Amino acid sequence: PDASIMNPLAAGTVARSLAATVVAPLELIRTQIQAKVFVPGARRLGVAQALQEIVLREGTGALWRGLGATLARDVPFSAVYWLGFESMKAWLAGDGSQPRSTFGIAFISGAVSGMAAATVTTPFDVAKTRRQINLYTPVRADHPRSTLSLMKQIAATEGTSALFNGLSARLVKVAPA
Repeated sequence: PDASIMNPLAAGTVARSLAATVVAPLELIRTQIQAKVFVPGARRLGVAQALQEIVLREGTGALWRGLGATLARDVPFSAVYWLGFESMKAWLAGDGSQPRSTFGIAFISGAVSGMAAATVTTPFDVAKTRRQINLYTPVRADHPRSTLSLMKQIAATEGTSALFNGLSARLVKVAPA
């Protein structure tokens, strides 16, 4: 396999896997704190209080709830992003015979690659958020255990378009980054 393809794929995959795993508890807490703002009567928690509450109620392992969906979102996102970024950058730069703005090339490459990666991975983002928000609700027997079964349930009960809820906001966030 061509190193120009494999290197960005491997680097993006490994880096994002490690980063997502390490940051998962904080991502969970952020999601929980944001979601509780909309729950009438819910008390507002700080990060340390929220961590403690989750560990006491559900155990330490609950801090990584949604990690599977996060990895299913973030690893392909990074792989698609870095492969697209490097490929598009090389294509836009051409053969080097014409002077081109490296800032413009990098910006366009990043924006297009980020939007493509965000579009492909949004269903996993929806599943991750649903799983993390449901941390405090009792797990029912019919509650989907896997990310894919949760995505199938969302599509079956709410329509396929529900898997892309928030896509436009995600694209606006990702494109300039």
